[in-house]
Amino acid sequence: MKRIITLGFIVLMANTTIAQKLDYDQDSRWFWGLNAGAAWNTTDVKNKTNGAWGFIIGKSFNYNYGKKVSFDIRGRYMGGKWKGQDYDTTSLVNYNNGLYPNGNVKYLYDTLGYTINNFQTQVHELGLELVIHANGLRENTGWDPYIFGGINLSINQTKGNLLYEDTLSTDQFIYNYAPNGMTRSDWRNITDNSYDLTLDGSSQNTYNWDFVPSLGFGLAYQVAPRVALGIEHKTSFAMKDVFDGYVDATPKWGLSNDLYHYTSAFIKFNVRRRNVGTDANVQTQNNTNGSFNNGATGNETTCFDPVIRISQPRNSAVTVYSNELVIKGLIEE
Repeated sequence: MKRIITLGFIVLMANTTIAQKLDYDQDSRWFWGLNAGAAWNTTDVKNKTNGAWGFIIGKSFNYNYGKKVSFDIRGRYMGGKWKGQDYDTTSLVNYNNGLYPNGNVKYLYDTLGYTINNFQTQVHELGLELVIHANGLRENTGWDPYIFGGINLSINQTKGNLLYEDTLSTDQFIYNYAPNGMTRSDWRNITDNSYDLTLDGSSQNTYNWDFVPSLGFGLAYQVAPRVALGIEHKTSFAMKDVFDGYVDATPKWGLSNDLYHYTSAFIKFNVRRRNVGTDANVQTQNNTNGSFNNGATGNETTCFDPVIRISQPRNSAVTVYSNELVIKGLIEE
């Protein structure tokens, strides 16, 4: 994931000198994009960075010549697995007997009296976001810093790697941890990498459905009139302290509930407007067959009226806020 983010920075810097300005007149204001990056968390269990990915679809508003600020309304899908792994032993006090899966943890490890926390939370998130852009800076330089916030439907399930399965007998056994914990290499030697026990109150084959708010920021660069590359960070507020399967009232970032994060690189495409070309002015024809002879008589070759089609700017009346205005068109006849 670090390589993806580093590559994003390199591409952004490499294109700084060649990017074209925005093309408002040929832009439909609709856009879509793809992203991939790092899934990490702020919970009661030490973070273990993993991968995630997603896509967005949206529309821009107040996106036009001279506008200092523009904003987007966009939908998002984000999917991935957020993980955590401790190496020190933990008391079973914060595992609830009344919560069936967590009760299992306390029941299974009752003979030891402690366990080592770990978790894997599968998340499918559907969100609606408001994005605010510094459009004046984007228009003049190509750089696009922005902030956003949203509300998301998070479909999630948390499991722990707490049982070891014997591949010969298919029997399951608890990990026999030493009282003083273990090292990272010790854990790699004994784990079967199987997250087998649900920790959040869900059954083995069901997911939790939660509404969670999110905040984030990003930085993009317009490498072409309808293509942008960038990086983005998003923090989701789980609104519960069992995202990692373990409840601890100690605040994190001043909050008692868990947080999960997504830092990604992305590419975004603006959709071209349909039927961009318009007739700005068509001269009146001088006769019924669409030709004129400039007052000449005889058999001279007839000339057709010129037809001028302006493709940019699209509107016949344009308010100009800068020292330069690009006009594109096609002159026929």
